Parts: sequence; structure tokens; C-alpha cells
Amino acid sequence: MLAKIEKGIQWTVIAAGVFLLSGLIGQVFLTLPPNSFTFLTGREGGAYFLDSQHYKKIAEEKGFIANIVPTAGSVTALQMLEEGKGDVAFVQGGVAAQGNPEIVSSLATVAFEPVWIFYRLGLSPETPLDTLPQLKGMRIGIGEAGSGTNQLARQLLRDAGIDDNNTTFLELPASEAHDALRDATMDVAFLVTDTESPALRDILVDKDIELVDLRHADAIARRHRFLTVLTLPEATLNLVNVSPPTDIKLLATEANLVVRNDLHQDLLRLLTVA
Repeated sequence: MLAKIEKGIQWTVIAAGVFLLSGLIGQVFLTLPPNSFTFLTGREGGAYFLDSQHYKKIAEEKGFIANIVPTAGSVTALQMLEEGKGDVAFVQGGVAAQGNPEIVSSLATVAFEPVWIFYRLGLSPETPLDTLPQLKGMRIGIGEAGSGTNQLARQLLRDAGIDDNNTTFLELPASEAHDALRDATMDVAFLVTDTESPALRDILVDKDIELVDLRHADAIARRHRFLTVLTLPEATLNLVNVSPPTDIKLLATEANLVVRNDLHQDLLRLLTVA
């Protein structure tokens, strides 16, 4: 009888050990980082897409696979992130604040992005365009639907009394803005991007396109706290041709790295270091 009891105890101990070991193994697997993650960016060739290549390179060096998925822009990327269709995204300032804090968080601010407003030379021959209300009634490129540029441009123009009822809004990607200005199918174009953007570089060297020196930039930035004011010093873009010919005031917003709250800690550290 005693032998049976001892044997039963042995089997109980073994079973408990197996159960405990299984639990520990399961816990280890649960805490292991995934070997890949999805990075949501703007359109292919845009600033966010190009910046994501840096993170992709760092991730691959550490043994992770970064799947880069282009989107229409910040608004679409944030929506996809909240829906679980991505793990990380570049999201423009102002848009990032609209994220659900129970699902996503801003990990870091990675850059400041100027708000560039261009117009065709000769559009306002007597007075240079330097305020937003002057744009009323024109054909304005506000960026692709779903982009942060589109949302920000609409917001700024709405403050100036400009909307779809009194002005033509053209929802074109940044890559098409230069041609539209050159072809005179667009009068004004909003771009929100850093100076490395190919779309921006093409416009900046075009002598028939002028950059708006926004006179009320400080007042606008006080109204929208996610905006700041930058000064583009004289001759910054071209020392030989002295472009711009004078200091120019620009609005700027932040580019944020936004992640899902359930992203593994190892991936969070990787993104922070990168």
C-alpha cells in the first residue's frame, strides 16, 4: 500500500514538473520577439519611404525583417496602424495626436518638416503672395487624400476662410505638383516634407515657381501648437544664384515615429537606437 502511495506521489511530482516546464517554455516563446515587423510609410519615393530604408537596414543587421508598406500618407498610415495592419509608422505632427492612446503611442520625434507653399511666378504680379487669404479662388494642390499634407492644408486654409465652396482643391501627390504648376493646371501647391525629398528639389530649382514667405506664420503657429516657425536664411538653397533672395518664414511640423502599444520591447529598443 505504501509503495503505491509513494509511486503516486512520484507521478504527481513528475506531472507537476512537466506542467511547470511546459509553462516556462510557453512563457519563453511568448516573450521572444517576432522576426519581422511592418513599417508603414508615405508613397514610394517620398521622404517617409526613403527614411524607412534606414530603419530597414538597421533591422536587417540585427536579424529582423522590416516589411516596408507605402500608403497615401500619415492619415492612412495611422488608421492602418490602429487596425493592426502595421507595427510602426511615420506620422505627421497634428495627425499623430489623433491616435487612440490605448492602441498606439508616439515613440519619438525624428525630424521637423517645413510646410512649403509654392505658386506660379506671375500669378500675383503686383503683390507677392504672403498670406493665406490671398489664395482664395485659386487652384490649390493640397496633397493626396489620406496624407498629412492634405489634412494640414485644409486646416490652414479653413482658418483663412478657404474651402471647397470657394476654391478648387486638387488632391494630387507631391510627385505630381511640379508638373501641374509648370503646366498651369495648378496655381498653388502645399508640400510638407524635408529638403531631401525629390519632389521638393525639382520645384526649388525652377525659376518660374516662387516660395511663399508667410507673413502671418507666427500667428498661425500660436493657433496650432503642433506647428512651429522656421526661418530659411537667404541663399540657403543656392549660394551662387542666392536662393532664396531673402530670409523666408516657414511653418513646420514634426515627423513622429508612432508604434502599436503591443510592439515587442526588443523592437522598441531597436527603433529607438536606430
